[in-house]
Amino acid sequence: LAFDAPGHGLSPNLCTNMVEYSEALHHIIETYNPIYGVVAHSYGASAIALMLDQHPRTCVQRLVMLSPMQNMIQQLNLFRESFHLPETLWDDLRIQLEQRIGQSLERCDVVQAVAQLDVKGLVVHDHDDQLIPVESGRNIAQAWDNAQYIETKYLDHHGTIRNAAICTQVIEFLN
Repeated sequence: LAFDAPGHGLSPNLCTNMVEYSEALHHIIETYNPIYGVVAHSYGASAIALMLDQHPRTCVQRLVMLSPMQNMIQQLNLFRESFHLPETLWDDLRIQLEQRIGQSLERCDVVQAVAQLDVKGLVVHDHDDQLIPVESGRNIAQAWDNAQYIETKYLDHHGTIRNAAICTQVIEFLN
């Protein structure tokens, strides 16, 4: 099962955040239940972890996170940097986002979320990821009792989803 998340692909929404993405994932998983495993990349990987933490009765047995973000503060920083917005806008951006999602950004922490999960996990992150620092994947895997960690080299951010060896390891993990 694949889908275009809010703000991605052919979705009619032009923008989104991890909380909205998490709720979309929850709706899909509940609609097509049971879902054995989820493979998610980057922003989506973080959103699924937040969703599973916020909806602990949602049934997923295995979760693969490829190049995950650590939290929404990191997401906001990446947004600010990619559009070259001045740091002085940080407080305004943060306040607007917290109002939109109805909670503090600190509550949207993937490291804290995975520490609560009773799901087998696989975290894959590239040492040379230019978008999301490899420390995000390391921190997530370290906090997650039931997770394996694979660190790659020279694949960058999108290479983890295109690499044949990683795809094989993901399939083996899901089996």
